[in-house]
Amino acid sequence: MLFILLGGEECGLYGSKYYCKNPLFPIEKTKMMMNLDMVGNGTGFFVSGGKTHSALFSHFERANNNYIHREMGASAVRKNYGRPRSDASNFENVGIKTFGLWTRNSVYPVHYHMPADKTNVLTPEIMEDAAKLLYLGILGVANDTNL
Repeated sequence: MLFILLGGEECGLYGSKYYCKNPLFPIEKTKMMMNLDMVGNGTGFFVSGGKTHSALFSHFERANNNYIHREMGASAVRKNYGRPRSDASNFENVGIKTFGLWTRNSVYPVHYHMPADKTNVLTPEIMEDAAKLLYLGILGVANDTNL
């Protein structure tokens, strides 16, 4: 399992471009990439890529259904036909399955890329459950010998 922080998404996906051209581990041995974005304000989850990569997503659904019990939606991977807007696009382009996790049903106003985006608009309970979902889902993926 590799945790990496990628910089430069907003100005051109520089971190993910670099990693996909210079991976630390072989691309063909990489099971998935999970992108976390705006996970901190809400009451439910949404997973982009969940409908495209259902075998992987089943581990996150199972974790949520058995232990967390939050509303969770999913969508297919969206191909970027114009300018790619997410680090996930660079990983998908080299054959790595991607998910994007974010929270939904905001409890507080969303201040996306604004100075008002401060800690008082965070929902600690959803952040705790997001950590549980990630741990259990990724553990399931890592131990799945069919993937």
